[in-house]
Amino acid sequence: MLLSTLREKIAASDFIKNAAKLMAGTVIAQVITVMASPLLTRLYTPADFGTFSFYSSIVAVITIVASGRYDMAVVVAKNFKSAINILFLAAAFILLTSILTFGAAFAFRQELNTLLHVNNGWALVWLLPLTVLFLGIYQLIAYWANRQKDFSIIAASKVLQNILNVSFAIGYGFLFKSQLGLVLGFFIGSLAAFSTLLIKYFNPLLFFRKEVSRVRLKYVMSYHRQFPAYSMPSSFLDTFSNQAPIFFITIFFGNVLAGYYGFAIRIISIPVTLIGASIAQVFFQKLSEEFRNKGNCTKLIYQTWGSLALIGLLPCVLLILLGPQLFSFIFGEEWGQAGRMAQYLALMQFFVLVSSPTSTAMIVFGAQQVSFFFGLASAVYRPLALYIGYLLGDFNTGLIILVICEILQIISYNLLILHYNKKLSSATVKSNLHQAH
Repeated sequence: MLLSTLREKIAASDFIKNAAKLMAGTVIAQVITVMASPLLTRLYTPADFGTFSFYSSIVAVITIVASGRYDMAVVVAKNFKSAINILFLAAAFILLTSILTFGAAFAFRQELNTLLHVNNGWALVWLLPLTVLFLGIYQLIAYWANRQKDFSIIAASKVLQNILNVSFAIGYGFLFKSQLGLVLGFFIGSLAAFSTLLIKYFNPLLFFRKEVSRVRLKYVMSYHRQFPAYSMPSSFLDTFSNQAPIFFITIFFGNVLAGYYGFAIRIISIPVTLIGASIAQVFFQKLSEEFRNKGNCTKLIYQTWGSLALIGLLPCVLLILLGPQLFSFIFGEEWGQAGRMAQYLALMQFFVLVSSPTSTAMIVFGAQQVSFFFGLASAVYRPLALYIGYLLGDFNTGLIILVICEILQIISYNLLILHYNKKLSSATVKSNLHQAH
């Protein structure tokens, strides 16, 4: 039912058509990554993937806050002049963040070299701030393209980013056998995505530069101060908690195990990226509609969980039973350990797939603060679970504790969704009875 609803919405709604364009770019980009993975795993070692995972996690955490989250304000600005001033304000923040990142990378270059076992630490000192700069500006201009409803260029930039990312990593791996090939591929892909949008919008933005003034910059910075005040801490917490396992596995157990974990989670997260994200778009709209009209969304919530459970059940069972064998066969004998991690992670990802689209229910129910506290809890228990494994000298124990905590958190969150739905449904019924009398 939900999948048929998805098809109907795509046919009828401009919003869903635009979302479908973005999803198409994401799907193609993911397919490129999946197809290249068996070759990449034969060119690069788990330690190389560990270095890449740690590097990309640092970039993700810094980039999400580089603009002070003023990039999001570009879309919601009331008029064109405000939007163009916000764009230049956010660009200035990103440039400043990149400079500070360079200073931090330079100051801690020895620690980075030791932690990641990198031979050429100076490469990271330069690549880290430049990647933050390119990705930050890319995301900023993507918000501008979103405001212009130019979704095709965003989708195209994602595809080009992944094509050049994996192509460079493969070519560099064949020619030089360098441990930094994956990092350099990531950098080249970021540069390509940045260049694609910049070429498209450079002349218009340069022309509209005349609308930017110090007075207007001060005004939009103050008027949209809720973004750095509220959105930035929340985005940082969410991104940091998601990347925390990579950070702490690297610190506690080394970059080889981080490479296995990073690769395993990358592969088994694909269904969530491709299926969960697309269904989330339709679920959010449908839930909002049913909540307004009926006040009770229990049936829709259970239907969504049931449909996604059926989709995710077979991959989950296969990974639990044959994880090491599948990973060894597809990605090479050396990656059996990643398959063993996938056995533990499969059940967790099953719960993530089933519940991720319905997490937006808290927005509809007006209970966003619940999501913040759950994010805060995950930022605590994820490193704590791995630290317990470190104290016991057993990574698998830490991983099992992490998986158990994740599943318990998802179940608790979903029970709260049902609680708020029931509570608000009862309130709606009482209100209707009161009006009837």
